[in-house]
Amino acid sequence: MFLVPSGIFYSCSTCGESVSLGEFDLIDSSITNWFPYINEDQLVFVNQHDEEITLVLKDRDLTKTQVSYRETCNEGFFDSSHEFYHADFFHTQYSAEYQGDQYKLDMYLYVNHINDLSQLTLYDQVTYNSGVYRSKDEPGVGGTVSHVASYRGVQIPNTYFEFLNWVEHSDSVEIRGKTYQDVFYFLRDGVPSLYVQKQKGVIAFAGFDGELWTIQ
Repeated sequence: MFLVPSGIFYSCSTCGESVSLGEFDLIDSSITNWFPYINEDQLVFVNQHDEEITLVLKDRDLTKTQVSYRETCNEGFFDSSHEFYHADFFHTQYSAEYQGDQYKLDMYLYVNHINDLSQLTLYDQVTYNSGVYRSKDEPGVGGTVSHVASYRGVQIPNTYFEFLNWVEHSDSVEIRGKTYQDVFYFLRDGVPSLYVQKQKGVIAFAGFDGELWTIQ
């Protein structure tokens, strides 16, 4: 059995230090238009039977994270370096239990980048997730809507954003007798299961058995 002194890994290092590309904040309009959850501790929804459910804040994380942009050197497990940046990462989660079912809403807003471009091209991305769960053995009901919250002043073709292919858009949608303008939604088996509107966030989500909950 041969033992290799730990110091030998450092003496053979050729990659050098990782490099910071800077610190980036979310654009103010991204927060105003797509993340109305900074100070909300609960969200109230009503279904078509006028039953009410209150989803209570379970997690709020408004921080900066270190995001790797690209690897610049890799000489094995013990020697690598990359370019990275520090950027805003906002996350809130609301949940509730109602009639034995578990309800959960997750919202994310963060600075992201385009991997396929040689230069650091940033944009702000927002993602909304809904989920209703009955048991571990039964599939839940949910949806995901992701959108570009801000292009940060750069012209980026939408072909770079694969997540846009999974989101539907309508100029006008009627939900339980109320009309909403400029709505993004997710289709589950051909039926909308999550509705999102600018400046309001999640306006409706689906539950089991055709149930639809709308924001109050």
